[in-house]
Amino acid sequence: MALSIQERYALIDEAVQRLKKELKTSYLDALIETIENLIDQQVKVENGAPGAQTVERLTEIAEQIDFNNQSSKEKSELIYLLILAGIKEDKLETNLQMTPKSISVVVAMIAHQLLQGKKSAKVLDLSSGFGSLLLNTVDQLKQTDQIDFDVYGMDNNEISLALSSLYAESLGIQAELFHQDSLDTWLINDLDLIVSELPVGYYPIDSRAENYELRAKSGHSFSHYLMLEQAISHLSEGGLGIFVVPAMMLQDANASELTKWLAKKAHIQAFLILPEDSFNDEKYQKAILVVQNRGTKTKQANNILLGQLPSLNDRSVLETFNYNLKDWYIKNLK
Repeated sequence: MALSIQERYALIDEAVQRLKKELKTSYLDALIETIENLIDQQVKVENGAPGAQTVERLTEIAEQIDFNNQSSKEKSELIYLLILAGIKEDKLETNLQMTPKSISVVVAMIAHQLLQGKKSAKVLDLSSGFGSLLLNTVDQLKQTDQIDFDVYGMDNNEISLALSSLYAESLGIQAELFHQDSLDTWLINDLDLIVSELPVGYYPIDSRAENYELRAKSGHSFSHYLMLEQAISHLSEGGLGIFVVPAMMLQDANASELTKWLAKKAHIQAFLILPEDSFNDEKYQKAILVVQNRGTKTKQANNILLGQLPSLNDRSVLETFNYNLKDWYIKNLK
């Protein structure tokens, strides 16, 4: 009898916990090695670790799971759930959490409307983390659009990038991942779509922040301001930026300076407050900011799409939003 996804999850979690203990490492590090072992169909042993008894048990687990013969949907679901478990067990900070899949659905709906007519598109996340927002958005778009996507991710955390790579592989998405500070020089330009949940906080390298118009007049600058500027500067003419940002971003003390800069550089097409239950802590309520780089064929929407989305766990809510989104697009941008 075939194992359920819950049974496979429990077996992989057992393998991760055994490796974590023997290798004296974090859950997420052990998860990377476990998934690689399952794909390679053999247990990697270095300097006598893990021991023979653990290798025997891990081999049994691999045979039971038969990971490589699972569907793309099941493999990606397992990896997603195991990353969530690792984030919780390793007690990662707020900026290293995964963007919920439900938000990727909304982002994909918006991108679907605004990318109409394109045959190919370069898409990037400049703070890709574990790849949830970038990869789930692309996965959704591949189901609705006949667009050839070139997919890029960028992050300065090696563990996140390694798991993002495994997650992309499980979804059948080829993604080129850059291990770098996204506020440093990029090797890629003219992007058609940038999606990103921008990390909130202060950027520590003041000398690099000096290159940005949105830098603070004194002290450290806001990371999310600088990253927003960096992203927009790398969009193609008419390119689209869809960002998950703090809900109060356009209302805080620096909002007037930010909105003036945004209006000068791009079209602000939408600002949608996300429901409080989308995130673990209500203090960190977020919104989706949609901007479009200026171009000869672009225009500012007659009416910016504004609103607060109710719970995204209700399918009818998403269907209603998608209907309203199409109506807004036809009346304002088509």
